[in-house]
Amino acid sequence: MAHPAIGPAAPEARPPATPCRHAAPKFGHSIGAGRRGRAMPAAAGPSDVFALDLDGVLVDSAPEIASTGYGTAAALWPDVFEGADDQSKERVKQELNKLRPLKTNGHEEVLMARLLMEAPQKASEIAEDWPAVHDAALADLGWTPDDLQAEFLKFREAQKAKDLAGWRRLNQPYPGIKETLMYCEFPFYIVTTKPPASAAGLLQDILGLSIPVDSPRLIAGLYPPGEAKARALRELGERPMCKEPGVRLHFVDDRPETVELMSTAEDMARWNLYFADW
Repeated sequence: MAHPAIGPAAPEARPPATPCRHAAPKFGHSIGAGRRGRAMPAAAGPSDVFALDLDGVLVDSAPEIASTGYGTAAALWPDVFEGADDQSKERVKQELNKLRPLKTNGHEEVLMARLLMEAPQKASEIAEDWPAVHDAALADLGWTPDDLQAEFLKFREAQKAKDLAGWRRLNQPYPGIKETLMYCEFPFYIVTTKPPASAAGLLQDILGLSIPVDSPRLIAGLYPPGEAKARALRELGERPMCKEPGVRLHFVDDRPETVELMSTAEDMARWNLYFADW
């Protein structure tokens, strides 16, 4: 799908007086209207600060997350996955992609992969009440979210070490994103649930952006996403650059619950909110 160009790559400093020379930020059909139905202009003004989610906004990482979740589950529960043919494997991955909006953490991908392989009809139950299914499955299997997440990350790193080029092919920036972030001048921040090291690695490997884990521009490890991202944006809004007169603040996320939560918070009124429909 076509995603908007959202700039820029600049350090935390006063926003430049001129818009991006290479590609003006645009909010097309893939980004919804701003707060209270207000549509944003085609090009952002000279004093704009962007807070951008990573997965589903800048990078289409769904294929990699599904592949890692499936691979981790198959390694943990070989008896469940033993003998699975290519068709079954593809079915599970497709279901994982369809159910992506329900998940905010890698451990959920692993758990859901197991449930879908074990019982294909589980998809409807998962869609109806994933939190209840999630908690019951964890209790039944004897796993904690942290332990399962550690297995997910370990499998991912092993895959990267084994075939970095293949891993990169499963993570693709949306059209126009890489070029715009590299050349635009508007300051932006990455606001993501991804662990800091994973987020920094993805930004470097896929988007060519060097934003280290200790950079003030990387606000990562935000979980649970709604409340944690709201706190992050409140803190970001208090930074001197964001409090200058005339500065406009923009937040883009692909999780409807997160955008909805922020749209009802009075102290978030300064932020223009956008939903990326990927």
